[in-house]
Amino acid sequence: MGDTNVINAMLTPEFAYDVRNAMPDVHSDGMTPRVQNLREKVQATGASFELDSLHLLDACSAIIEAIEAAQSVDPQDVIAAIDSGVAAGFEGSYGPAHWGAYPEVYGNKHCAEHQMAMSTFTPEGIEFEWVE
Repeated sequence: MGDTNVINAMLTPEFAYDVRNAMPDVHSDGMTPRVQNLREKVQATGASFELDSLHLLDACSAIIEAIEAAQSVDPQDVIAAIDSGVAAGFEGSYGPAHWGAYPEVYGNKHCAEHQMAMSTFTPEGIEFEWVE
């Protein structure tokens, strides 16, 4: 559905429970150290910190590690490294991510996938967990 905290803020409090979102809660102490450190730095500037704050970081992490695996910046070499498995994955904001997710949807191995997360809205607040 999108950023758990943004959705929660849009809900009327009496209805903000029994909702599950298959997205991480980037404000949770259960997030990876990478996200916690970035959150502290962003919030120290007075800016808000949302799920979208991580998209560019993850895109850069993915392409940098694929370029390093390919030992080339040539797009065809990078694609070949991903397709062959030489570039197996990268360290993303939510921990290790691997290439090759949803090939039946995209028709290639160029989509990456990270560990699944689940946020549950409860009367006491958001409960966050990594799904094994």
